[in-house]
Amino acid sequence: MVLSLEQRIFLLLEYHHLEHSCVQTRRSFRRRFDVRRDPSDNAIKALIKKFERTGNVSDDRVGNVGRPRSAVTESNADAIQQVILQQPRTSVRSVASRAALRRMITHRIISHMFTYKIQTCQALSVKPLMQVMISRTLCCSLSIRVISMLETYGSRTRHILTLMALSTSRTGAFGEPKTHMLLYLHP
Repeated sequence: MVLSLEQRIFLLLEYHHLEHSCVQTRRSFRRRFDVRRDPSDNAIKALIKKFERTGNVSDDRVGNVGRPRSAVTESNADAIQQVILQQPRTSVRSVASRAALRRMITHRIISHMFTYKIQTCQALSVKPLMQVMISRTLCCSLSIRVISMLETYGSRTRHILTLMALSTSRTGAFGEPKTHMLLYLHP
């Protein structure tokens, strides 16, 4: 429980006024400040010991407690953005060194600036995307072909069926099923 300066002073004066009784000090604190949770006996005794030792009841830890301030500020984001605009294909480490920031802070700022996954990128042409679309349509048409092959050739095509099951469970570089391998195994 964090106490204000007024509450600390009240506890100190009330403790000495009530002849060093923590229980009565807590009751009067509850009545005066209308709070549900009052400070514990140990907290009151620690406050009294601190006052006797230092002559002060203020909290020394005011600037030192809590989560440290974030380095994700507008000025840091602007500095990183300027470095990226000058050299767009540079790594996070070199951006961090040029902006004079830590690498993890730079990475966090960049991931907020570019919400997609940070990765080494290459230009995608239309051809690989068309291959993905074609292979997905081949999946459906290939299963129809295998069924017709079973009807035509009988039991000779069982190995093709097992290969189809194995090859469709794997994925290629673009996430497409590798069913096009079956086209080469087709007798």
